[in-house]
Amino acid sequence: MNVPKATIFFDASVLFAALYSSTGGSFALVQLVKQGSIRGITSQTVIEELENNLSKFENLNSINIYNLISESNIIVCDEISTDEEQIWIGQIEEKDIHVIVGALSTQCTYLVTLDKKHLHNAKTQALCTEIQILNPKELLLKLKK
Repeated sequence: MNVPKATIFFDASVLFAALYSSTGGSFALVQLVKQGSIRGITSQTVIEELENNLSKFENLNSINIYNLISESNIIVCDEISTDEEQIWIGQIEEKDIHVIVGALSTQCTYLVTLDKKHLHNAKTQALCTEIQILNPKELLLKLKK
């Protein structure tokens, strides 16, 4: 029997963590994508968010981002348009709407994030019943089952 692979949308926080440390759950998830065990997706908007925040992290640059994405075979969908974000304004923190739209529009099963304040919470999960919003540790445990 052919079981479909889990499809995960990666938020910028998880990609930053994977870039910064090779010992955590974020890096482990990226390695699962690289091995072909799961499908990893992000958006061009998330990549731009990573680039815009590079100054906050020592020893990281755009080359590190592009190497992580290309070497791990994470799929990058198009930039999220403001038109796509409109229905979520007032429901989700505006700076994070693109993450929800990206995960939903690519029909991901999971959204993996480290953002507890705006994304990984009961309110956002109740609004986005089509996906499960988890942190890397929770997702790794779920994938082991």
